[in-house]
Amino acid sequence: MLTTTENINYDEIVKKSNYKFNLPIEELINNSKATQREKRNKKQVIPRPPNAYMIYRRNKAESPDIKSSGQSSSSKSILIADMWKNETDKNKQLFFILSMLAEKNCPKDLKYVQKKPSNTSKSSKTSSNFILSKL
Repeated sequence: MLTTTENINYDEIVKKSNYKFNLPIEELINNSKATQREKRNKKQVIPRPPNAYMIYRRNKAESPDIKSSGQSSSSKSILIADMWKNETDKNKQLFFILSMLAEKNCPKDLKYVQKKPSNTSKSSKTSSNFILSKL
């Protein structure tokens, strides 16, 4: 149960919300074990907890209207990004709370370590320049 100095119970806020989730909450806030990145990751690198948008995107990607649309993955991403921009502040707040719950589930003894950039120009442009490692 996650609380702040104001004694806000985030678990209860999520449970009492009227938002229709397409996946169970635990599946949304935990990193996927079925991704290609996870399968080829032989090291003990623990990924960062997902942020609010990534949880929202995972949830929307599983909705029946998006899943069965027949669009490419990039088209779905653009559509979901537009949906996020038009989402109400109340619903966005719910996903920010979910990201806090995901962060709570992350091991406490981890810190972000920046990877040394390789000599290729592509590596400096990727968003995967950070890994988590144990202290």
